[in-house]
Amino acid sequence: MNVEHVLDLEYTDSLRSAHLVYREGEEVGVYDLGKIEHKLEGGWVKLVSMGLTSNLTGYTIPAKEIVKLAHEHGAHILFDGAQTVPHKSVDVRDLDAFRVRLDVIQLSPP
Repeated sequence: MNVEHVLDLEYTDSLRSAHLVYREGEEVGVYDLGKIEHKLEGGWVKLVSMGLTSNLTGYTIPAKEIVKLAHEHGAHILFDGAQTVPHKSVDVRDLDAFRVRLDVIQLSPP
């Protein structure tokens, strides 16, 4: 996980005492939703932050399923869409995420 791209906490002053919990990496194209649900159990996770598409492999995560799990456990979800938006249609309302963010600088080569 590339932490610099997923930590957009500018609007979350209430998370000043937040603890980071990382999802372990898996084989490319494999996404174990059970592992994510296990991390969410107990309701103490307030914000899930993930990249929609890997800039290394091009793999796009199962976003709608992750949003559903996050909402079931009382968490908001934020997606980094910089690697996705230039290549795929992203319906933010359909995702029902707290926020989908992207940095314009990441949309084109240097």
